[in-house]
Amino acid sequence: VVAVVGAEFCDPETQYEKDNECCKMCAPGTRMNQGSSCKDPVCEPCKGGEYQDVYTKNSQCKRQPSCDPNLNLQQSPQSPSKLSPCVCVPDHHCADSECTSCVRNTVCKAGQKISKLATGNSDTVCEPCANETFSDHESASTCKPWTKCHSNFKEVVPGSLISDRTCEEVKRNGTAIALGVTVPLFLLLALVVVGYILYRKGKTETFPLVQE
Repeated sequence: VVAVVGAEFCDPETQYEKDNECCKMCAPGTRMNQGSSCKDPVCEPCKGGEYQDVYTKNSQCKRQPSCDPNLNLQQSPQSPSKLSPCVCVPDHHCADSECTSCVRNTVCKAGQKISKLATGNSDTVCEPCANETFSDHESASTCKPWTKCHSNFKEVVPGSLISDRTCEEVKRNGTAIALGVTVPLFLLLALVVVGYILYRKGKTETFPLVQE
């Protein structure tokens, strides 16, 4: 009865029961040397490529997973006390939920922008530029608005999803400028002459010459 009661008080996380005694286990990141004593075990650190994530009385550490570079996998930073899973190489994401291989992230083309960045588990999400905006290079984070052609400018090249609108200043030639100045002056002079003639005619009718 005493042996059973004694075993019941062993800490299941850090101890194990042997010959009615509570014996110490080795801490995470280590393994127990064979032939260790119950109260003072000899614990040795796990070697490279190995780990132990719980207290243990085992004499062997667990093996870290093997990551195949041909599947675009690489080892995450290793720790002797926890599992270090395989992760995707840069610019790649997991091809499935188990991440048994990785595929390259989608590259958003010109005329698109990145709607959602890729993660280790999901691909890049692209969306086309909105109306009257454009992107002229890959992996654009935003689309730029088309240039506006203000007064005295006209559109010579229309904008598109991948290029900006091109505007050009409207230039007036010399003849047009000369006509724009000369014609109003001529009309003004003509009005003055006609007005003078009408004025003189009116005076003649109002004050007729007296004949002797």
